Amino acid sequence: MENENLNLHYNDKSSSQHNYGKYIDSWFIISVIVTVILIIILAWSLISSYNTVRSFEERELVLERYSSDLMLAITHLETSARLAASTGNLTWQDNYQQHKDNLMKTLDNIKNLLATPDFTEEANIITDNLNTVQEIEAEAFALISEGRREEAAELLRGWNYVNNQRELETTLESLTANIQEQIQGEVIAARNQTGILLAIVFAAFIILIISWTVSLQNIKDNYNKRREKEKEITYLSYHDSLTELYNRRYFMKVGEKIIKELTPQRENLTLMMIDIDHFKKVNDTYGHAGGDVVLQKLAVLLKNNIRNSDIPARLGGEEFGVLLPGASLESAREISERLRKSIEDNPTEFEGQKISITISIGLAEYQKDIPGIDELLQNADEALYQAKESGRNCIICCQNLAT
Repeated sequence: MENENLNLHYNDKSSSQHNYGKYIDSWFIISVIVTVILIIILAWSLISSYNTVRSFEERELVLERYSSDLMLAITHLETSARLAASTGNLTWQDNYQQHKDNLMKTLDNIKNLLATPDFTEEANIITDNLNTVQEIEAEAFALISEGRREEAAELLRGWNYVNNQRELETTLESLTANIQEQIQGEVIAARNQTGILLAIVFAAFIILIISWTVSLQNIKDNYNKRREKEKEITYLSYHDSLTELYNRRYFMKVGEKIIKELTPQRENLTLMMIDIDHFKKVNDTYGHAGGDVVLQKLAVLLKNNIRNSDIPARLGGEEFGVLLPGASLESAREISERLRKSIEDNPTEFEGQKISITISIGLAEYQKDIPGIDELLQNADEALYQAKESGRNCIICCQNLAT
């Protein structure tokens, strides 16, 4: 029976202080490390992908600008040559040379950015056309310098010049279209790759959340199971497994505690010792199974006939003890008599038979000169011995018999 009024249960702090950390096994630690590493890798991948797309888009914008600059430079070259031929003004040749330098520089930049066979071939075609066109334009400028403007203009209207200009424009348009197509394709591919990576990251986080939820639930379940196991172990360490009463260890600890806490305002404490009369005969007649049933029945009757504040225990074999805090010797005797009569009037049923038993009880009241629970128990045991000597099935009260 629990002693709720006095709160005398023994607490072992070393076994009752729990924390989840002690239940984290090596696999859990590995899971945490892997999770952290995975998060770092995923974060790095996202940042890297973002930087790659950004860098790519910047590069393609440069290519688009170069493509436009190339088309514009070729147009300026043709315009400068035709204006020089129609006006005879050779100052256009300086403008022509400036656009020529810009064109060659832009073309080199495009070749460096697009170092692939297809673009290299188109760039070579453009270069060949440019060389042919520029040779004709150089010849035209030479004729202009000699004052032969009509011949220069005729040269620039010639089929060779016009045809090369058309081929140059066509190839350049093809190059521009290919550049734009490549830009669109690579941008879409990069964005698709980023989208796939984001989907993988999202799925990974969902899995991580589920995994963590399951792991934490497992930890909680293991924690609860171990607490229940520890409670069971603690219970068994302070209880008798057969009768479910307290055992001698708990009885002695609580008794010592009660004695230390006694004050002049609350000095009463009586100890009851109980022994089953002729219990050996019960075992011999009905076997140990019958004897166990008798002990269990006595434990039930004992609980039913004492107060909630009293502390019953099986001290060993057929001996029982009860601590009666706050009970005088007189009130303890009343409780003992009620218990003795209840046991006498309620035989134990075992395999269709009734086993009738009686008990002997020794009572000892705490006195100021008693050092501790051992001496009080010795006095109650002496009183029990006298009860047996007096014919059994009786109650003997004892004052301080310790010497």
